[in-house]
Amino acid sequence: MMSSALFGYLTLLTLALALVFAAFASVYVKRLGDRAPTPISEEIGSAKAVVYKVRKREPMSQDELDYAKQVIADRSALMAFCIPGALFMVGCFYVFGSLYHLHGATPSERTFLGVFPMLAATNFTIRFLNSARLRRRVQQMS
Repeated sequence: MMSSALFGYLTLLTLALALVFAAFASVYVKRLGDRAPTPISEEIGSAKAVVYKVRKREPMSQDELDYAKQVIADRSALMAFCIPGALFMVGCFYVFGSLYHLHGATPSERTFLGVFPMLAATNFTIRFLNSARLRRRVQQMS
C-alpha cells in the first residue's frame, strides 16, 4: 500500500517536472525560431558540416566559424537541456503512472515502455554534452 502512494507522488512530481521542462523548452525553441537565419544556416546539413570541421580542426571561412560558434552555443545552452529533460520526465511519468495503476501487482513489459523515451533523452543529452565540449576548440580556432 505504501509503495502505491509513493508511485502516486512520483507520478505527480514527474508530471510537474515534465510540464516545467516543456515550458522552458518551448520558450527556448521559440527564441531560436525567432532569430534571423544566416545564409549558411539555410543550407541542408550545414550545422553537421561545420561541427564536423570543428571536430577535425579543418580550416573554415569566417561565416562558417561564426555559424559553428552559434550552433555550439545553442547546443550547450542550459535551456537546451530542458528538451531531453522533458522527454525523460515523460518517460518517468509513464513508468511511475503504470506502477501506480497496478497497485502492487506484478508489472508487465508494457509498464516499462516509458524507458524508451528515457533512453532517447539520455542520447540527446550525451550529444549536447559532446557539442558543448567543442566550445573551447571553436574559441581557439577564431
